[in-house]
Amino acid sequence: MGEPMNVCLRFCPLLTDDECAEQKIAIEFKKDPKTNEIQAVSFTDEALAFYGAACLTKEHATFSFDRIFHWKSSQESVYEQTIAPMIADVFKGINCTVLTYGSEGTGKSFSLMGTQGSKEEVNGS
Repeated sequence: MGEPMNVCLRFCPLLTDDECAEQKIAIEFKKDPKTNEIQAVSFTDEALAFYGAACLTKEHATFSFDRIFHWKSSQESVYEQTIAPMIADVFKGINCTVLTYGSEGTGKSFSLMGTQGSKEEVNGS
């Protein structure tokens, strides 16, 4: 039997474009470092309207992950802790998949490639 799936979370920073100047954090989370759980702790009115108050209760707004990365985590750190361990398996003939999931603009490309124009470079990316 293969290795279990690992689920990681990387927060995306707020955008800096002029058109996004009025953006605000819709949902704030607190992290429990012992359990790698995050719990939604505050919401904008827009988030409450979109998700509904019933969906944002403690039971429904607590999530567990194998690893949680801060938005300031370096590309190298994210790569070394998530992708690099799979590379050796690929060369042994073991299938591996990296999947990013989320709505448009939620940070999928950022999680894989960092910010555009970043001078940071990671081997294998």
